[in-house]
Formats: sequence, structure tokens, C-alpha cells
Amino acid sequence: MKILKLLPFLLLLLSSCSADDASLPLSAEETLKTFQISEDFRVEVFAAEPYLTDPVELVFDGQGRAWVAEMRDYPYDPPKGEPYKSRVRVLEDRDKDERIDHSTIFAEELPHVKSILPWKGGLLVSSAPDILYLKDTDGDLKADEKTVLFTGFTTLVDPEGRVNNLRFGIDNWIYVSNGSQAGEIEFSRKPEGPPVSVLGTDFRFRLDRDLFEAASGATRFGQTFDVWGHRFFSQAGQHVNHVVMARRYLQRNPFLTAPKVSLHISQHDQRVFQLTPPEAWRETRTRMRQRRYKEIGMERELQSSGFFTGATGATVYTGDTFPEAYRSNLFTGEVAGNLVHRDIVSSEGVTFTAKRPPEEQDKEFLASTHRWFRPANLTVGPDGNLYVVDICREFVETPASIPEPIKKGKNFFSGTDLGRIYRIVPKDHPSGSMTSPALHQAETSKLVENLSHPNQWWRLTSQRLLLERQDPSALPLLKEMVVRRASPLARLHALYALEGASALDASLISLALKDSEAGVREHAIILAEDFPELLPKLTALVKDPSPRVLFQLALSLGKFRGAQVQQAFRRLVEQNGEDKWQRTAVLSSESGSSLDLLESMLKEPEYFDSDSEGKASFLEELATIIGARNQRNEPQRLIGLLAHHRALKKETWQVSALRG
Repeated sequence: MKILKLLPFLLLLLSSCSADDASLPLSAEETLKTFQISEDFRVEVFAAEPYLTDPVELVFDGQGRAWVAEMRDYPYDPPKGEPYKSRVRVLEDRDKDERIDHSTIFAEELPHVKSILPWKGGLLVSSAPDILYLKDTDGDLKADEKTVLFTGFTTLVDPEGRVNNLRFGIDNWIYVSNGSQAGEIEFSRKPEGPPVSVLGTDFRFRLDRDLFEAASGATRFGQTFDVWGHRFFSQAGQHVNHVVMARRYLQRNPFLTAPKVSLHISQHDQRVFQLTPPEAWRETRTRMRQRRYKEIGMERELQSSGFFTGATGATVYTGDTFPEAYRSNLFTGEVAGNLVHRDIVSSEGVTFTAKRPPEEQDKEFLASTHRWFRPANLTVGPDGNLYVVDICREFVETPASIPEPIKKGKNFFSGTDLGRIYRIVPKDHPSGSMTSPALHQAETSKLVENLSHPNQWWRLTSQRLLLERQDPSALPLLKEMVVRRASPLARLHALYALEGASALDASLISLALKDSEAGVREHAIILAEDFPELLPKLTALVKDPSPRVLFQLALSLGKFRGAQVQQAFRRLVEQNGEDKWQRTAVLSSESGSSLDLLESMLKEPEYFDSDSEGKASFLEELATIIGARNQRNEPQRLIGLLAHHRALKKETWQVSALRG
């Protein structure tokens, strides 16, 4: 009887050890033959073992050199007393055939390196619990300077969930993925300062001004910006999320019950069209879980494959070589499904939507029939092409999520001697077209000129180098770029280059507030927060046609006080109060959540003559804040208005406000 009871379990174990789990890896060239990709492109090998292993991040510095983070200790911490295995390499193409033929280990024995970013001739490196600065000072491509800049990131979660994704933003801040993990972050340059809690958040910092703070988001692995600085991230089963609201605005009103600061914007289901069957162990685990759910009476149908479970490396294509239809598309790796997915991202009010392209309704942009193809990350290079970082492992699963009976006997380091980087190139793009940028040696005037380049890599890299150099000769050139109405993106980069040099003035921001491009106006509003004299020009924007401009206006006006601000808030609520994000933006500040705002609205009480869900929600949310804040007799004043003002005597309004 005991054997009969164990039979189903034994069958599960036997199936998890089936031969198809023992598939052997293919070479990089053989893997190319397994790819199915859009007919507009071809795939090339950019780098492969032995020149790199276990790559999870690729970046190009101002010289055009390729740097790779190798997470060789994934997925375990080493036994106590043994060194970590992660490292950083610099890759070189010495024979100029656009394929790596030489590499140098820049730094090694680092804990779980997941991300790198060029900075001041060295590299910033995420290596939990730290963010490090490494630099070669004698020209041998070996890091001989090591500084711990930040520390306190958790090491108590699986390595794949630790600090990663260092990204330089158009606003001169460096953004870091933290996956909502707890941590008290300390900055070595400010040892006397209080640590910053990152529980439930991501992180950002500025080394040019020694600033650091928690940031909105819960990025697992993969964050990216579009050309206007809007931030997106991938998170395992949710492949495309938009960070709608910056945390700094929500922090100022602790009584606001806000919606999630990020939004899953996919307009299609989470199905993926992978070409590989699921591993036997995945099927076994799914059946075990399904059986358990049935035993406890939970109605839930699980799938072992065919859906996003390991979405990573979200990257907006911001280069200049792909056909127009692919520009600003978002590409996401799915490591469990051996594919790269593409979304067309479109504006929708304050936020965005992400949809499958018409020609990819039943297939993926890139998919492989080889299970060892694990696209962990992507990046756009200085040549404008899209690079796919393939960690090339047999297993890309946290061992803790696999039941012990299935896990037994499996080598989770299988493939640790492998690693590839593929380059996706338009089919008609000529080979041999890659040139070395050599921006580290470029004249300052050339860096300013590059702010007009069609490839964002050149624009952002040049902006970062201008920030690092702090060369006064750039200032008149940058001001001219703003004034002479260069391309909209050039004007935007020039504004932030001036901001980084502390050279912005009210006249330049005033000009940007009237810009013909909504994206420039949106950022000009942010920059105007430090210029109180621009308040009249800010409030004049309440009639702007762009929802995102109005959203940022509501957020930024919260920095100010007075009747002029209240009048602007009233207009914004009356125009856009049906949108939860617009309401939240107004309510995020003290001025926008005060009873003075409601009293201002009641001077023209016709607004409350007609019912709507948005109006009821606004009253409830406002009343919630007033009750929680409990200051200056505000609750009593509100009750008085509900009892005596004719516009609020309607049952709908009274119930909403009292509920709040």
C-alpha cells in the first residue's frame, strides 16, 4: 500500500529526470541557426567564450569599448571562506572585424556583479551589498582603485533579486533597480548623514552633487528610458511596467493614499510564443503545484510554459539604424522561454500602452529552438544596433523555487563556462560600419554637437561627459542650442547639460515652457521648480493640450503656495479630475489637498451640479487627507461645508466626503 501511495510521486520524479533535460549546449555559430527573427533583420555573433562567460550586462564607454559584467556566482553564494566569482571584463576587437577577439579581466572576486556603468574614466558596479567605483589608474586595464560608494543593499534574497541596472538618466540622476527589497543605504561621502530606506522602492543618486534617495519602482531586472526620459521596467511575470509618478512627490504628503506608482501597461495577455518545449522539471513542478492547489481547494490553473515568467532586460530601442517602425519599441528578454519579445509603446493620457505589433500576433520578434539561449539583457550600442546578452545557462531558475526532490542531482552551474553576446542588425545594414566614438578625447564643442545625434547613446554619453568635465566653454554653446531651436531632443539634452553645470536661468526655462514639443515643456516644468519667479508662467500652462504636461504641472505646482496656485489647482481638477493619476498629482501636495482648494472650487459651484465617479473620488480622497491630517479645524470646516453649502448638500457628495 505504501508503494502504491508513493507511485504518483515517483512518476513525477522520473519524468523530471528525462533525457530532454540533458540537452547539450550549442556553439554561438550553431545557435545562430536556431533563431527565428523578423525578416527585416539578421543576427551576428559579437562575442562568445572564451572571451567572456556568464554575461548579464554590456555597456560601451566613451571610447566605444565594450565592458561586460559576468555573474559567475549565479545562482548561489559561495561557501563561507571562499571568494566570490563575479567579475568585470573589457572586450576588444583588435582585428576590426566587428567581433571580439581579445578580453581582459578588469576586476574579479566580486559578489554577484549584475550591472556596470561608465563614470569618470572608471566604472560604477552593482555588487550587493554595495555599489562600487572601480578605476584603472595606470593603463593596464586592471582596476587598481576601488571605492565603496553606497552600501546597505540586501544580500538576504536570491542573487537574481539583488541591486542591479545602473542607468544614467536624461535628468543627470543614476537610477538603480532594487526590487523593493529592504535596505538602509549609506553613502561613504556622507558618513554623518542618516541612511535612506529602500524598502518597497528602487534607488537613485547623483555623484556630481552627492545626492541619493529612494525612487519609485520595484524593478526586478531590466529598466530603461524612452527618449523623453520616461522610465519602464520588467519584472518576471509582468514584462512591461511604466513608472508613472516620482516618489519625491508622494513623500511630501504622508496622508495621501496613492495608487501604485507604477503600472503594468501591457494590452495583450502574458502569453509568449516560444519555440522550445518546457523542461521536464518545469512540467513536474507544475503538476506538483497543481496537485497541491487541488488538495487545498484552490481554483487555479497553472502552465509550465508559454507565458512570461522570466521577463528581463527591458530596453527601449533608441538607436538610429533600425527601420522607423521599430524606433521607440520596447524589447524584453524572456529567459525561461528562450526569446526576445517586442512591444509597440504608445502614449495614453498620463501613461502608456504596450501592444504586440500586427505582424507578431502569434510569434515573437526573436525566438530560438535552443533551450540554452537565455537573453538576460539588451542594450543599444554606439553603432545603433541592438545587442542581446545571453548568459547561456542550462538553468535560469532560483533553486529555492524548485522542490528539493526535483532539484536533487541538478547542476545549477551548468554552462558557467559559456556566454554570448549577439548583435541584431537590419538586413540591409552594411558590415564594417562600426567606428570608434572616441568621445573621451573629443573637444567640448563636439560633445555639445552630439546632443543632436539621432542615436541616444551618443546624446546621453556626451551629456554625461559634459557633466563630468564641467567645462565652462560648453555653456554658451549649450545656451545657443536651447535658443536657436535645434531639434527638440537636442534642446532637452542641452537644458539638462546646463542644469548639470548649474548654469540654468529663468529666461532659458521660460523659453522651454513655451516649447512646441510637449516633452520639452514637461521637463521645463520640473526645472522651473527651483525658480519661484516663474510661477505665473507655470500657472498659465493649465490650458496645455498635453495630459502629461498637465500631470507634471500638478506635481510641480505643489512646491508653491498662494491664491494663484489654488486657482491653478482648481482648473486642473475641473478639467482632469476624472483621471486618478491627475487627481493624485494635485492631492500629493499640501496646497493641493487643503480645504482652501475645495472652498476655491465652491466659488464656482456649478462643477458639483452633475455627478461623476471622478468628482466623488476627489471628494473622498480629499476628505481622507483632511481627516488624517487633522489640522487647523479642517475636519470641522469640511463638515460645515457639507451641512450648509448648497452645492454639497447632494447625497452623493456628502456620502463620499464622510466616507473619506
